[in-house]
Amino acid sequence: TSPTAIAHAEAFIHPALLAHDHPQHVVVLSDTPLLLLKEILKYKSIERITLIDVHLDALRATLEYMPQLNDCSTLPTVAISCLDDERVEVVSDDLDTWLENVYAVVVEAFSIEGEGEEVFEGIYDVLFMDVASARQEEQYLSELYHKDGFQYLTGDESMIVVNVGSMPSIHAGDSHDNNGVDLDWDRRADFLKMISTDQSGYGYAIIYDEPLAAPLDTTFISIFAELYSKTYFRYVRPTPTSIDLDMVQRFHKQQTSPSSSSTMLPTQFYDG
Repeated sequence: TSPTAIAHAEAFIHPALLAHDHPQHVVVLSDTPLLLLKEILKYKSIERITLIDVHLDALRATLEYMPQLNDCSTLPTVAISCLDDERVEVVSDDLDTWLENVYAVVVEAFSIEGEGEEVFEGIYDVLFMDVASARQEEQYLSELYHKDGFQYLTGDESMIVVNVGSMPSIHAGDSHDNNGVDLDWDRRADFLKMISTDQSGYGYAIIYDEPLAAPLDTTFISIFAELYSKTYFRYVRPTPTSIDLDMVQRFHKQQTSPSSSSTMLPTQFYDG
């Protein structure tokens, strides 16, 4: 596991889960979610993790050739294999089918007196979207999907985190077209413009950039479901110590090995 990949996963997951007061239900939309899953399983409060849009062939190859990515043995209260943890669900449906099924659950819940609000309010506390392909860009950054799909999954304190593009650079590279236009910047800017309109239905958005994640996409856009939510005010703290204490209190203690009593730091790169 490269330091770059670990830095990417930590920057993707922890700002949002530490901002939420008590995250329980999380969804991850990603081709390759194993490193993200491992970071999420560190939290004591997590009750359900749903993995969507997983590239199953890539997952099988990863489990065969890089089994360390599925190793949760340093977390004593988690299954030895991260995917075997009872809180983890891998959904084989495509994104459209899954959204239709979730929407059907919401509609059915509202048809039962007294149950609709409980089911609807906060179906997922945090949604993580890893934009790694043209197809995912078309779906995850689409105004249609955000207005008519993803918003059904969130409650007042929910967040959506989108990993897309990187901070603009003075160095030309593969992300530029023949005219020198930075494609990462364009797609990131277009998405920010879309979610910033009054019609988007979202609250604030904050951009977090982790240079250590390069050459992977280094930009993480954190979107808050409601203005002035508690989650928003917890996202940025007056001191880094507040975040460090949160990690100590809310993470499972990690052992250096299953048989050892020595503990590890909560994260390798991310801190307050």
